[in-house]
Amino acid sequence: HNPYRTEREPNSTYHVRRRQTIPFLKNHLKRLGITQEAIRKLKIIHVAGSKGKGSTAAFIERILRTAGLKTALFTSPHLIHPRERICINGYAMDEMEFAKGVVKLYHDIEAAEAP
Repeated sequence: HNPYRTEREPNSTYHVRRRQTIPFLKNHLKRLGITQEAIRKLKIIHVAGSKGKGSTAAFIERILRTAGLKTALFTSPHLIHPRERICINGYAMDEMEFAKGVVKLYHDIEAAEAP
């Protein structure tokens, strides 16, 4: 037993989950027709940490939008409704658009998983 062992060592639970998650995600992206090249073209800022992620992400999104860029912001968890997690150019998705997106995603995943 090594008391100094970190979670990021090769045989840790972190790395086992990572080895399982990445192929899982690649497989689902492929089934949905989303290429890795399309993902690589996205300009993403990933905010991580234990406190202040939502505020930091909101500040960054506002700065970029004020500079004239198109923005999309995904935060989690939501406070009241899941659709508030996704904002496009500063606006949360409206309820109908969100519902249509959820239904489409559900059908796309079902079709991709069909034999």
